[in-house]
Amino acid sequence: MAKKDEASPAFEEAMAQLEKIVADIASGKVGLEESLAMYEKGMELVRRCRTILDRAEKRIEVLAQADPDSAGLRASPYTGDSGDAPMPPLKYE
Repeated sequence: MAKKDEASPAFEEAMAQLEKIVADIASGKVGLEESLAMYEKGMELVRRCRTILDRAEKRIEVLAQADPDSAGLRASPYTGDSGDAPMPPLKYE
């Protein structure tokens, strides 16, 4: 297994940090300069999460192609219009 980059948080940790940043900025108790710095950090975390999710999706596609029992199954992006219930919005408290 690939060695984890020490400076990059795991997906769950990055999401927790991102949720805290959003809550702190939304509270209005953070000054403009600090808000901008937090926003920049948040965008880095978003990119990190997207990278992790993209890698996971590619790994799943490879596994599905290698599994003969998965014949006919294909990965496709979630569009929200397939009758599935939409994801609930995040709650910031």
